[in-house]
Amino acid sequence: MKPSVMIYAVVMLIAGSFYFHPCKAQDIKKDVTVVKPYQPVVQDFSKINLMPVIADTTLFTIQYNYRINSVKLEAPYNPRPISMAKLAQETVPAVQNNY
Repeated sequence: MKPSVMIYAVVMLIAGSFYFHPCKAQDIKKDVTVVKPYQPVVQDFSKINLMPVIADTTLFTIQYNYRINSVKLEAPYNPRPISMAKLAQETVPAVQNNY
């Protein structure tokens, strides 16, 4: 066999043994006692109040036009009239002796 293939095979065997070997960190059994809860503290801070300064040489005002130009839209749609709906005639039961 070539030496490069042999080295590759040995490296793969070693890497495979580490991959399939169980992790030792999960076997540790140690009791931890919490004395007090964690309270984060900010030591010192200073707010940065720098606003950017824009030196623009071109000044312009925006002109708004709020006029509505109404234009009739010609649609090539001609509706046809709908015929009346036909209802079935209801039969009224005969009333006898006001019952």
